[in-house]
Amino acid sequence: MISWASTFPFDVIKSRLQADGNSGTFLYKGAADCFVQNYKTSGIRGLYSGLGPTLLRAFPTNAVIFYVYTLVSDLFKDGPLTLTKDMD
Repeated sequence: MISWASTFPFDVIKSRLQADGNSGTFLYKGAADCFVQNYKTSGIRGLYSGLGPTLLRAFPTNAVIFYVYTLVSDLFKDGPLTLTKDMD
């Protein structure tokens, strides 16, 4: 959660830059301009827009990642799998 909260404003700026120009006109001259314009219009809250759903999504996503990692680690615990003719 700390990781997401500390980097989320950069993600918001990146997303807004990616969407810039989709309507045919460009609003931003670059990342710094995007940051300044968004901060002026929305304040600090605008830079954290969408953080709540992102944090809620992080819990199940990371739970699945750790579960699959554990399964794969246990699978390869005795060394890499090798294919033999008996596996047909």
